[in-house]
Amino acid sequence: MSRWVKSALAGSVLAATAALVPALPAAAAPTVPCFKGYICVQEAKGVITAVPEGQSYAFPAGTEMAGISNQTAISYCVGGNPNFQVTAGQEVVRSQPITGFQPGRFCLT
Repeated sequence: MSRWVKSALAGSVLAATAALVPALPAAAAPTVPCFKGYICVQEAKGVITAVPEGQSYAFPAGTEMAGISNQTAISYCVGGNPNFQVTAGQEVVRSQPITGFQPGRFCLT
């Protein structure tokens, strides 16, 4: 078999294999839409709450967050189950109940 035929067969087998393997979706993590200078919470139901830097916010009845994005220059403490800190520029994407957030570097656990 000539070298050209071997190359053509190898290419055909590779193309056929690639056609049979389904394409995998991009592994992009979801992100919370937020402007610079704000801290934003995306609730599980899709509502986004954006609060200017330095302000606190409370969800009186609590809410289920899908993610939080801190696009400010300061850290925030997030009250929830569990409580956690979100530092400047950080985004946390996970589902959990929260009651609110406030500026702070030392958060109760």
